[in-house]
Amino acid sequence: MVKTVGNWQTTPTETIAAAAYLVSLSEDGQRLAALTDDGASFEVWNTQTNSLLLTATADEPNSGFSIVAISKDGTQVAAIKFTSTTGEQRLIVQAIEDGRVLLNKPLNPPQLPPPKKDYITQPYATDIVFSPDGKQVITQFALSTKLSSEPFGSTIYNSISFHDIKTGEVAQSIDLLGVDDKVPVGYMVSPDGSLLASLSSDFSNLTISDLGIITRVTIWQRNQDNRFDYLTTLPISEDGFAVFDAAFTTSNQLNLITTSSLSNLLANPMAGKPSQISLETWNPQTATRVSSTILPTENCIGPDNVLLSPDGTGYYSSYPDAGTCLGNVKTGEFQKLPDQPFTFNSMVKFSGNGNRLAISNSADSIGQNVQIFSKSQN
Repeated sequence: MVKTVGNWQTTPTETIAAAAYLVSLSEDGQRLAALTDDGASFEVWNTQTNSLLLTATADEPNSGFSIVAISKDGTQVAAIKFTSTTGEQRLIVQAIEDGRVLLNKPLNPPQLPPPKKDYITQPYATDIVFSPDGKQVITQFALSTKLSSEPFGSTIYNSISFHDIKTGEVAQSIDLLGVDDKVPVGYMVSPDGSLLASLSSDFSNLTISDLGIITRVTIWQRNQDNRFDYLTTLPISEDGFAVFDAAFTTSNQLNLITTSSLSNLLANPMAGKPSQISLETWNPQTATRVSSTILPTENCIGPDNVLLSPDGTGYYSSYPDAGTCLGNVKTGEFQKLPDQPFTFNSMVKFSGNGNRLAISNSADSIGQNVQIFSKSQN
């Protein structure tokens, strides 16, 4: 029996038999892409019928998948495939209906100078995002170089590229070096496709790295030629807040999860959960804060594990030994998922319309599966 508290059902409407560490939902939440725990394959499921629609496997030696995403309409799936021995990263796009490979291309940049003695080069991709019309796949690929004995180095290549699925050509590449030389940690596109936000962090500070703090949010805007230009950088550092998550809303505002004092966090990183966690809404066009909402002081809400709903109305949060909860920003309503243990937000995803939620589980009490939660129809 499905139980309902507030506007979310607190027991899953469907349980998918997939052992996944990354998940992605279509706009309506009726299709799920799941990347398996070992990265050897990904699957696409129908969350209404609990039926497996597609399985793709990395058959080559020393290869696997690192990221997966499903298109808004649920007809296409994209993944980043890597080969550990060569460092090659490839973008794969498939049609879900028949498994046809629509795109298979390398992401690695043209040959760069070899690293200096005792230095190593690390390639990585941060995410995959389909354009709202499903005609392009957007990727961010970066290279960093560092001494083999050091935990972090410097970014030597960082580009966000727009790949045309039909032709395979790159419609545009945004070179972030010179605009933002920090370590890239992701990006997002507004629902209408007119804005893009790139996120980065100062990993030279080990505390910032360990806490997962975002130190820069750069806004890009689509121009009349259908290309993105630099628009602005949000002045988050001037406020002294620590930023942990970001998401566009359907009205093209940008929501940020923040805590009160970055300096206090850096001075005393072991002090535990901050006393105040807020949701800041920003206007990316003017780089100004529109509103601020303090989240409830509940045990299950921790700043480094909050996932914002893409419709701008809600959030998911989970905290060790305190379980999992869902909140509504507009009403202040808060509810716990009573049988749901702590889960990292990297294993959780909202649907594009914000009405469904997928949580990948590995707890012994639940088993290895993906549970789908839905908003109440009341």
